[in-house]
Amino acid sequence: MVLNFDSNKNAIINAKDFVKPIKGMPQTVITFFENKLLDEFLRMFKTEIIGETGTACKRHPVYKFNYKGKDLAVVQSGVGAPYAVGNFEEVVAMGAKNILMFGSCGVLVDAKEASIIVPTAAIRDEGTSYHYARPSEEIALQPKYVNRLIKFFKNANVDYITGKTWTCDAIFRETPKKMKQRLKQGCVSVEMECAAMTAFAKFRKINFAEFFYAADSLASKEWDARILLENNKLNGEERALILAIECALTLFD
Repeated sequence: MVLNFDSNKNAIINAKDFVKPIKGMPQTVITFFENKLLDEFLRMFKTEIIGETGTACKRHPVYKFNYKGKDLAVVQSGVGAPYAVGNFEEVVAMGAKNILMFGSCGVLVDAKEASIIVPTAAIRDEGTSYHYARPSEEIALQPKYVNRLIKFFKNANVDYITGKTWTCDAIFRETPKKMKQRLKQGCVSVEMECAAMTAFAKFRKINFAEFFYAADSLASKEWDARILLENNKLNGEERALILAIECALTLFD
């Protein structure tokens, strides 16, 4: 594996080369993954489309909305480390300074369906983070915002757990052997973006925080899909959306 990290901020192609700053771009962006949750968000709030990001496969509008007197933005994220970071290179070029990401994860420990998980560090079992940070086994999330998320959930009387997360970009290669290794390292969850987004945020000097809600479980001998495969139903995601919006009002102040 080639791990010759280059700290040069300017690449041959940069997001700023073809994405321009957006006038009135909110400083804080909330992002999630599910189509059904985006539909729910658009049903709940009056929004204005102020830009877009994405790939040749799909474009993602940048939605601006006002909540309790504060302008915020919502952008649906692509799934997987390269897609998510590519999206947010463009969003940062538009003028965003703060990113709050949330989404489902697999759980490696006993955790209730749809319960909240706050990651403290991410095991770097993907490729994107190595283009944004020197090689290491794991990367810590920004402690300031981890602590603020914990305080927010405590004050909101929301049950949560904390621990490391396993960022793996090969969803069909989460093997029993690897899972045992991750448990020994202190992982409580597995997902596809956290390590890369954390490395990207530190490299670009922006603020980043993330939390998950528990979807499928890998904690027993047999995989339990739970809410993961219920594609047409909201199963706690709308609760996570409201928590994220409320949290975003003050998280980055």
